[in-house]
Amino acid sequence: MQINEINKLIKSSELPSILNQDILSKLAEICKINNYKKNDVIYSRGDRVTNFLMLTSGECELVDSNKKSIRTLGKNDFFGLASLLSNSTKNYDLVVKSDATALELNQSDLDLLTDHHPNVKDRLLDIINIRLFNPEINSALKKIAKDIDKETIQELKKDLSWKTLQDSEILFNEGDPGDSCYIIMSGRVQAIKNHGKENEFLLGELNRGDIIGDMALITEEKRSATIKSTKLTRLIYFSKETFNSVMYNNPKALMGVSRALINRLKYNDSKGGQKNLVIGIISLENELNTNCFLDFFTKNIKHFGSTNIIDEKNINSSEDLFNFEILIENIISDTNFLILKSNDLSNTDWKSKILQYSDKILILGNQNQLKNISSEERTIFNNYQNIDTDKLCLLINHAGKSEIPENTNSIKSIRNNIKAFHLKKISETDVKRIIRFITNNTIGLVLGGGGAKGFAHLGLYKAMNELEIPIDVIGGTSAGSIIAAQIALGLSLDEIIKLNKSVNKLKMFKEYGFPYISLIKSKRIEKAAKLVGKNRNIEDLWIPFFAPATDLTNSKLKIFESGPVWEAIRSSGALPGIVVPHFKNKSALVDGGVLNNLPVDIMREKYNGNIISSSCSKDESDSTNLKGIPNQLGLFLEKLFKKGGFNKKYNYVPTITELILKMSVVSSCRLTEENIKLSNLYLELPVENYGLTDFKDSAMLNMIDIGYKYSLEKLEEYKKNLII
Repeated sequence: MQINEINKLIKSSELPSILNQDILSKLAEICKINNYKKNDVIYSRGDRVTNFLMLTSGECELVDSNKKSIRTLGKNDFFGLASLLSNSTKNYDLVVKSDATALELNQSDLDLLTDHHPNVKDRLLDIINIRLFNPEINSALKKIAKDIDKETIQELKKDLSWKTLQDSEILFNEGDPGDSCYIIMSGRVQAIKNHGKENEFLLGELNRGDIIGDMALITEEKRSATIKSTKLTRLIYFSKETFNSVMYNNPKALMGVSRALINRLKYNDSKGGQKNLVIGIISLENELNTNCFLDFFTKNIKHFGSTNIIDEKNINSSEDLFNFEILIENIISDTNFLILKSNDLSNTDWKSKILQYSDKILILGNQNQLKNISSEERTIFNNYQNIDTDKLCLLINHAGKSEIPENTNSIKSIRNNIKAFHLKKISETDVKRIIRFITNNTIGLVLGGGGAKGFAHLGLYKAMNELEIPIDVIGGTSAGSIIAAQIALGLSLDEIIKLNKSVNKLKMFKEYGFPYISLIKSKRIEKAAKLVGKNRNIEDLWIPFFAPATDLTNSKLKIFESGPVWEAIRSSGALPGIVVPHFKNKSALVDGGVLNNLPVDIMREKYNGNIISSSCSKDESDSTNLKGIPNQLGLFLEKLFKKGGFNKKYNYVPTITELILKMSVVSSCRLTEENIKLSNLYLELPVENYGLTDFKDSAMLNMIDIGYKYSLEKLEEYKKNLII
């Protein structure tokens, strides 16, 4: 008699839509029906859960330690399944609110069921997901067709399956058959064109509630892009066969699907909504430094959007952890930034949640701590081998000590070369820089090449300092790379001027050699590069730095982001024909200006934020006005009497050095025009009256002054739109 009653109760529940008939029959054999009276306590706080129950009548309440009602459970609601599957204790009391009847399954019976049906645990987990996401599922299915009726939704739900993607996992590849439609329940994915190829590019991101592949159901075309997760992502999906079957019986719904699809294409809905970020913060530091960082971080990120914070104290039960996914999605739907923070390395459950659900993860530690990976850190990150390193960012705290960063490459390499930032100390200024990076509001400075005219960039640097506009990342080509490197070293303007006066004394362009490979020998050039580089590696600079050079062996750009600073600026400034190429790893590296004199595109690709760029390569238009080809005597008299004072046939004649310098700038002129458009603020510093080889101290100081006065006004206006 009871088995018939159990069968009847099972059929009236949601179980038939999840479990096949074979499993349902087995459930009917092993489940029990229990009756409860009002005020009965089914579970108490701290009890280890030994059974799963589904209410078939009556009501129960979840009650916290303060006797406050958390949630009321009614018919077809269930309790204890998550805890049963995870073998955990309860953090609440379950009290009968009115006389109730429940269908129950204990731990031993579940184990027996699992023995006969190995996939039953996964299917029971589907029950939990369906209950948790039921409103979202209904909403998502209605999004496919706004006028789809309840019956059609129920038909589609019967064949719904769940798909879980781990971080950086491929859902399907471009060119795969379009045999199913997916709806994102939680997490985020990227749509990528030409994935894994040299011309790969990101089409957009898709978030909770977005639909993937509904077009393929109608057009029967192959997948147009690769879909890849950016964090733990759960999706529901149904097959083309199910879709065709349901729509065949409901032509009205099919028309609704078509209209909804057209509207989404019309309004470009496929790019997804606003990208709200979940930011994980894991500290290896002491409590004082951790709290200091968190205080500055939470205070200042609010300037970029609404913020919410969760730590392990808010999540104090395994049941909460199990339901964490829905909690995250509900919060982030109404919040720009959700911060998951922790400074307790022993709580590995909480750490795993941070890793799974965060878009960006900040790891805070000091230089001594990070020289090796602790056992706790190794446990949390699994040696960093299975984590998308793009989402990780290492913050190296130097605690205000005078020592410069060192061994950063080693610290990064043992952590799979994750991105790293140096903090001179945990100050509001340093923390703001990290926030700008996280929120894509980084202030980047790009300096173009131009020989000696590059000194004018220092005027821009002076103006930015005066207006307190920070530089979060910097890059430059040729002369721009030399100035950029000095700024990245953390030198003041006075220190940079003093350093460049020492470089000018070397008279690099006066060391002529036999003109076979180049006009100029490399000895003084390398001495100058090493003088500027100060025996530092790029990874150890206070400000992230890059410099492009041209690789003559393959006609491609070589971007220096690591290794000795001197090699980067030596290569980026090696004018072909003038300076000996820098030979490294069987490559001949010359001036980056040959291919990219103003590398804004590189900055934009690596740090998408606010980019200020400056150029100083423009020449005075009438500086060369030849009326004939000068002869050797004429050139001698030109040098003797200066600018045609003796010979009126021509004015100034450029030297071969100046001609090649100019050629290197002109060769990338078209790309420079495109890069100017990619800049948020472009400054063309007016030093056209100075020569490309004018390496005199007096000329340097004059160009700095010109660059400063020109930049100041432009920057004052630009600063009004910056969040600093």
